[in-house]
Amino acid sequence: MFQISNLVSGYGQSQILHELNLNVEKKEIVAVMGRNGMGKTTLFKSLMGVLPQWGGQILVDGKDVSKLETHQRVEHGIAYVPQGRMIFSHMTVLENIQTGLPASAGGKVPDDLYALFPVLHEMRARKGGNLSGGQQQQLAIARALATNPKVLLLDEPTEGIQPSIIKDIAHKLKEIRNLRDLTIVVSEQVLSFTMEIADRFLVIEKGKFVVEETRDKVDEATISPIRTPGWYAHAYRLFFVLKKRCKAAWLLHSATTSSDVFSDFRARSRLAPYPAPRRHVPIHWSQEFCHGRYADQGQSQPASHRERADP
Repeated sequence: MFQISNLVSGYGQSQILHELNLNVEKKEIVAVMGRNGMGKTTLFKSLMGVLPQWGGQILVDGKDVSKLETHQRVEHGIAYVPQGRMIFSHMTVLENIQTGLPASAGGKVPDDLYALFPVLHEMRARKGGNLSGGQQQQLAIARALATNPKVLLLDEPTEGIQPSIIKDIAHKLKEIRNLRDLTIVVSEQVLSFTMEIADRFLVIEKGKFVVEETRDKVDEATISPIRTPGWYAHAYRLFFVLKKRCKAAWLLHSATTSSDVFSDFRARSRLAPYPAPRRHVPIHWSQEFCHGRYADQGQSQPASHRERADP
């Protein structure tokens, strides 16, 4: 149904995808998993013609679409839900869906589309930008389905969506697959989501498929070590978490123990000629600064200043 042979693509002079091969059957759901920067989005953009295809072949239902423009690929049955949804926030829900309809539809949204997403029918007059993240994702999927596709590509559909809505989207995708005989390819990092919907798993690493397994041979223990970042990445995150907490603790300690220091700083700022020290500088540093300034200028310290510097 949907075949990719020796697909090569990239940005500028940087090759990202290295001779990828994939064959997806009708009504099959395939999950492409991998860390950030491994080539998932590049793969989807290449399949849609958004990025130039350097080599290889893409077949949809036996027809070669490799040399077609993006809108022509849509006409041949490929639909794309991009990462981040990319809906038109200033347009209504109805207008967003209508952008995916063929000219022959005359702007009328099919009833079965609203049946899949009842919330969109209720909010069809609302601006897309006023919807929640989950509702926007449903809108993006509905817009893609309005093109009557044979193949549906979804790039990280769970991004920025709460867990309860993620489960609803998983159920809807399986329902859509069965009702419309759709072939679905989804890229994702949320393992629980893909374990629920996918028939087959592929792991992409540096532009190459390094693992391919069917659902009955895969469990969380086999996929997690492949798709999760190494120990150094977790240590890196932990370092910044601890850094933020230490900084917050230091600020709290300063605020509760140095009120007399701050009041002394405010008093000094009113007694220029010398600049007031920064608030976080300890008081004994300020005293040394004051003594040093007058000593360098060969002046004696004013009485009022001398009393403050030497209590």
